[in-house]
Amino acid sequence: MMAKRNFIVSAYLLMAISIVAQNAVIPKQGLEKITEAQLFNVMSVLASDSLGGRAPGELGGEKAAAYIEQKFQEVGLKPYFEGDYRQEFMLYVKSWDAVSLSMNTHTINGNDAIYYLGNVPVYNPEQKEFIYIGDGRDSIIENLDLTDKLVLVNLNPLTRSYAVLNKLEAKGVWGVVAFSSDDSTQFNRTVKFNTRMRQMVGLGKQKPSEVVKGLRSYIINNNQLPAITGFTASELAHSNFNADSLIVKNISIQSPIIFNEVATWNIVGVLKGTDLTAKPVVVSAHYDHVGQQPGGVCLGADDNASGVSAIIQVAGAYSGLKKKPVRDIIFVAFGAEELGLIGSEYFMTNFNKEDIFANINVDMIGRRDTLSKDNYVYILGTSNNPITHNLHQQANRQTVNLQLDYAYGNEVGSSSMMNRSDHYPFYKKGIPVIAFFSGLHGDYHTPRDTIEKIDFPLMTKRVQLIFATLYLVVNSDSLDN
Repeated sequence: MMAKRNFIVSAYLLMAISIVAQNAVIPKQGLEKITEAQLFNVMSVLASDSLGGRAPGELGGEKAAAYIEQKFQEVGLKPYFEGDYRQEFMLYVKSWDAVSLSMNTHTINGNDAIYYLGNVPVYNPEQKEFIYIGDGRDSIIENLDLTDKLVLVNLNPLTRSYAVLNKLEAKGVWGVVAFSSDDSTQFNRTVKFNTRMRQMVGLGKQKPSEVVKGLRSYIINNNQLPAITGFTASELAHSNFNADSLIVKNISIQSPIIFNEVATWNIVGVLKGTDLTAKPVVVSAHYDHVGQQPGGVCLGADDNASGVSAIIQVAGAYSGLKKKPVRDIIFVAFGAEELGLIGSEYFMTNFNKEDIFANINVDMIGRRDTLSKDNYVYILGTSNNPITHNLHQQANRQTVNLQLDYAYGNEVGSSSMMNRSDHYPFYKKGIPVIAFFSGLHGDYHTPRDTIEKIDFPLMTKRVQLIFATLYLVVNSDSLDN
């Protein structure tokens, strides 16, 4: 009985879909407005050196937002927010103030002298006993009471800290100051690497909870050791004195966190429909990228200048149609996707599930992936909705006849594509989504993701399919399954 019932329900759904498809013939003039040249023109700006990788909170991100705002206006979209295309939201930039270490009347500070690798802020000077424990081997520390002490340890290389710190933390050590007697250049290399890493991970959607437990981990420049110990790095490394012989009770140390707010934006335009009571369709793509790496600017041509170019062209194609859509179409270029879907999550704080008809999201639509496929596109998010699943298939049959690949499905997990782009905040609220994606490649999040590697003929077909799918979605009465 259950199988028969499901068959009858599916039959009615497919009948409804076929009626929609028959009554909504995809307009040829809209498809013809989407061209390789137009896509290239937009992408050549967004993926240019002048935008510096479009990182949120940086000048390149601001330039990208302004350019998209201009393009939305040019293609005929109205500002969504009371005459303003921008939806501002704040990000927090976390940085560490310079460490200050004092002993008697001598103070060392500055990242060229001592550098903090930890996560636990020390806002006010802490008075600690300071003990040298050689290389931290068990035979030295096993009989020492290191509880709440600041210890000096010789690590060769400095990266050995990961093997030693857990052992010291288990003995109750308050903090560790490490140096390398074998290679004095390690200090500068480690500072340079960690400073860049902090710049990359120090931006977030909210002020993080301050960590109050854990080991405070510092590294010190070898040239500072004589001032605080009376010995050079080499003398410390070759000394035979007992670890208890170097204890300084009046040493103090401080390493505070600084938080600064920076603004970034979602850029939101709307093409008004004829029915003010109908729920809108949201068409989206993120415009931010990852900025710079040591190897150069990450231009992000595929990720995601391709998606933003796509939605701008789709918006222009719809604005040029004589017959206006029944529903409003909201076009959104999301910010801060690369930091964890922050822009789309913020956008969704203004909407309930019942406020949005569907979301069509476009992320990385310009390349071929590593599987050497041809004439294809990945579709995500439709496997559990027979209507959206069949609508984009119907659109494909009417237009470009791409191979539709569902390999990424609807799985949701830490490595799943379903929760790694801006359709996810819609999807998790139960809003129907159709996400377009061309797959991963070896240039992902590197300076090698350039416009020269975009397959514009294939990308144009994909964008035409997005236009056609949107046309059927906005002309549907219901997507409930």
